[in-house]
Amino acid sequence: MVATPHVEDISGKKLTAGSPVMELVDTTAVMVDAAVPERDISLLRPGQVAAVKLESFPTRTFHGQVVILSPKGEVQGDGRVFYARVEVPNEEGALRAGMEGRAKINAGWRPAGYVLFRDLGMWFWSKLWSWFGW
Repeated sequence: MVATPHVEDISGKKLTAGSPVMELVDTTAVMVDAAVPERDISLLRPGQVAAVKLESFPTRTFHGQVVILSPKGEVQGDGRVFYARVEVPNEEGALRAGMEGRAKINAGWRPAGYVLFRDLGMWFWSKLWSWFGW
């Protein structure tokens, strides 16, 4: 796919040796960056399965796999997020750069108590640590 906008404007212009004429990109597989809250990044690993829903295609779910977890967090709103890069097959070329949506990454099965009380346990542990400094 040609990614250079207004390629027709190059017609008739003199080009020097080595100057780019157009940019071609392979869109058979795309990388989707999913923002993951800081408290959940410890649950993720490369290779986990992800599902992506885009606002442009509300009835379709695109499936992919986590390939990279960012080593550096960024401030977003009131908290920090890390980015999980998900590789999604795109044989028909439906996915484009700049699309927005939501992603779910399967972090595996956990006991119900862990899922229900994880946030409370993390809050409690942080309070104990700040009081006693273990």
